[in-house]
Amino acid sequence: MTIEELLSGVIDERALDYRVLIGEEEASKPPLIPFFNLAPALNLLHRHLVRGGSVLIHADVDMDGLGAAKAVREELSALGFKDIKTCI
Repeated sequence: MTIEELLSGVIDERALDYRVLIGEEEASKPPLIPFFNLAPALNLLHRHLVRGGSVLIHADVDMDGLGAAKAVREELSALGFKDIKTCI
């Protein structure tokens, strides 16, 4: 891919973003990302919840990482988890 092709793609994307922003086009829904280990992860969380086990949330140190960690912590707390630790 040449630099011109790469830049053309960026410009096309930004033009689409602008058209969506001003209402000329509808925003498309992003595709769903398959989580291949979702069932085992949910089973593990459920076992910890039932047994009163602890949960560790590992987050990175930027705004989306901190915000995601806060959201996950609040949701786990609302589900009934008592021992929630956060590692940043």
